[in-house]
Amino acid sequence: MTKTSNLKIRQRILAEGKRRNFIASLKNKSPKRNSSQKEQTIKGGLGNVIDYKNTTLLRRHISTQGRILPRRVTGLTAKQQRQLAKSVKRARQMCLVAIVRRRGGQK
Repeated sequence: MTKTSNLKIRQRILAEGKRRNFIASLKNKSPKRNSSQKEQTIKGGLGNVIDYKNTTLLRRHISTQGRILPRRVTGLTAKQQRQLAKSVKRARQMCLVAIVRRRGGQK
């Protein structure tokens, strides 16, 4: 092999390595979940306070079957999820949020 062909091969290998590093760095920079964006929906002017009277916010975190969405879906912290569950239950007792019950024979 000649010197020029060896040089071209080395350059190609270096370019491939740089490309791999660049792709790996892009993968590492992207967040696993958009939890920070999801948390911002709750964090309003009042901070982390989740109120039972704010029915629009509560309905966003309740499924179509009437269940409270889990933390991995909502992207909230554990403390915020507990506050959310408490406020949903209070709103259900006061009939601010509809309580969805199972039909007759279903378990």
